[in-house]
Amino acid sequence: MRGIILTALMSSGLLAGAVWLAPEGRDVDGDLIVGSIGRAADAAAGVEMMMASNAESGEICLLERAHDASSPLDLLSPGSDCDAVWPGLGGAQRWRLTAGGGIDLIERNGRPVLTLARPDGAAFRGTGSGQSVVTLTILE
Repeated sequence: MRGIILTALMSSGLLAGAVWLAPEGRDVDGDLIVGSIGRAADAAAGVEMMMASNAESGEICLLERAHDASSPLDLLSPGSDCDAVWPGLGGAQRWRLTAGGGIDLIERNGRPVLTLARPDGAAFRGTGSGQSVVTLTILE
């Protein structure tokens, strides 16, 4: 629940900042992008920064996802503080898109550390036992 509230507050803050920075008497050129997790086609574009958050503990960390053209799995570089968000998340090295549109964050040995559901809005949400407190949001 905190993750949803945090995402809503961040979105409101970005929108308020865009309105405040807009020149008076003129429309803002372009769109304000709040964020969403891209599909497989978006992954081909390069590197994405993401934020993982745990609504129960309030912990957050940053992760970097990079497309790996030689593999069906993308590379994942979690921050050193990601174990505080979810046990083992700091050791996740790969990102796998599942047939249902969700993702698995995987350790070197191939074991999923965290399984997240298809995005509903701007974030993936954990689906495994106790994982529903974890969300993953792209930062743009």
